[in-house]
Amino acid sequence: MKKSIAGGLVALLVAGGVALTGGAASAHTPQVSATCEAIQIDATSYDGTRPAQGEPTLTIANPDYVAPTPGSPAVGTPTITVPNPDYVPAKPATYEDRVTEREYKKWHLWYWDYKWFPENANPQGWTATGNVKTEKVETAPAQPAQGTPTIEVANPDYKPEVPATPAQGEPTITVPNPDYVAADTAPNTVTATVDGEQVLSASFGSQYSTSIPLEKYEAHEYSVTITAWNDPTGSKGWTKTYTGATTACDYPAVGPRHNANGEATCGAYSITLYNQQGEHETAQTASFVTYIDGEFADAYAVAGGEQQTITGTFPEDSGNHQVIVRTGPAQGDEFVFSLDVASDCIPVQPEPTVTYGEWTTGEYACGDTTVQMTREVTTTEQVWNGTEYVDGESITTTQTETRDLTAEEIAALECETVTPPTEEPTTPGAEEPTAPVKPAAAPAAKTAKVTATEQADTLATTGGESALGVAALAMGLIAAGVATMAARRRHRA
Repeated sequence: MKKSIAGGLVALLVAGGVALTGGAASAHTPQVSATCEAIQIDATSYDGTRPAQGEPTLTIANPDYVAPTPGSPAVGTPTITVPNPDYVPAKPATYEDRVTEREYKKWHLWYWDYKWFPENANPQGWTATGNVKTEKVETAPAQPAQGTPTIEVANPDYKPEVPATPAQGEPTITVPNPDYVAADTAPNTVTATVDGEQVLSASFGSQYSTSIPLEKYEAHEYSVTITAWNDPTGSKGWTKTYTGATTACDYPAVGPRHNANGEATCGAYSITLYNQQGEHETAQTASFVTYIDGEFADAYAVAGGEQQTITGTFPEDSGNHQVIVRTGPAQGDEFVFSLDVASDCIPVQPEPTVTYGEWTTGEYACGDTTVQMTREVTTTEQVWNGTEYVDGESITTTQTETRDLTAEEIAALECETVTPPTEEPTTPGAEEPTAPVKPAAAPAAKTAKVTATEQADTLATTGGESALGVAALAMGLIAAGVATMAARRRHRA
């Protein structure tokens, strides 16, 4: 019982036991009252706002903070250029001019004749002019340079660049204030216990109202405490605890409640009789009387809080049957069940049973493109025999359909192909040739292959008529030749 009370209280709190909040008032009014069915709690005109204490956060130095450092530019260069003490400069080659030929001249009357001779050659009549031909001759080869004029060495006065470093983190950080107390819009609380078990714990602002249901047929002890945030000790009278006890409610003077329910199908019925009485109601026996088709059938007595099921059948004939049940001490309540046996008990007639035979292909001949097919269809109706549906009379009909012949079926006929005759040319002055022989008529329609004997007879007839035509043509040619010879003889005479 106590658990059911606690569950009901939780539902009330979730549904919104906290009433509308309003502005603060000078008077705080807590009230608690109880009946055998519930405890009523009301608190009005409470201060619904408690101011905050302190700041929510504190600003402190960041222990992980690293300050930035300034940088400095490089001084000088990493290396300098100095003369190379081991350097030997290059020397060019030396040359001197040497005489390779001398110039001589000889006097002529009309012109000067010059001719070059080897050195020391002085033929008669030639005189050296003093002009010579020289060439440069190397006296000393060129010498390449050894090493480089200068070399790179580390600069002892060089100072490298020092880069600046940025700050890491922030100088200060914000942390929660452990001493901070936030402002509270619902700092007031209310708790309640019933028979030593807590059934209510809630907070509220300026107003609160709720009702705690009780098991009304039992006595209970209760305690309710309303605490104001600005009167924690109760010195101002705003925080109070109420205790008390309730007495059980009286049981109602209610008589038994009766009912009947059931169904009837296909000649039978089943009815349940109920004597419904509450847990705290005085048990009384209920009377039930049944009538079948207006005639008394039986009477039943059902104890308080119990039920009884009765069954029966209707007479085996068609028509409407009726069950009537009257209940209660005065038998004034009536429950009627009706059934139409003729229609309700016979199930729906099933569909007829249809059986199809195999298709049979009819006859077809050369030149046909379609063929008729037939099959037997047997239909059996379902007949009610009073208990169930069974097969009745069967009716057989013939179903006919037309379909196209397949290429294989047409080829299997082996029908003869007829070739039209050709007309032979005639010679002038000759007799008219015999008319072409009319081709044989196509064979009669067949449903099977043409036999070998029929083919032979057809070929023989066609060959004979062709031979007669050739003979007639030959006779015409001979007659024309004879006539021509007779005309020539008459001309010569």
